[in-house]
Amino acid sequence: MDAGRGAHAGKGGILSAAAIPGECAVEFEYGIVYGPDGEAWRYGNKHAARFGRYLSQRPATAEDPLDEYRITYEFKDSAPTRARYLKRKHDKRHPNQPVLFADMFAPKK
Repeated sequence: MDAGRGAHAGKGGILSAAAIPGECAVEFEYGIVYGPDGEAWRYGNKHAARFGRYLSQRPATAEDPLDEYRITYEFKDSAPTRARYLKRKHDKRHPNQPVLFADMFAPKK
């Protein structure tokens, strides 16, 4: 999964779950949103086109990418947003080489 942020890394950076009480992970169809209980759920629902439907919620663990000041999220490998991100990234690095979406997810040789 790709870790992302709602905004650029700021004052706090990535912290452990023990350092930020009350944090949770809300899982959606295409990603996981980390943040305070209600805010993470609200952010995922507000951007439902990006994250898909709600699946579950759990307390944050030490491995989760948490930020003291911002909501953070990860896209799953199946996310359409992730595919578009990877295509844009490829086009910027190799402007004269077209790539198909299927080629991006093919196993590397």
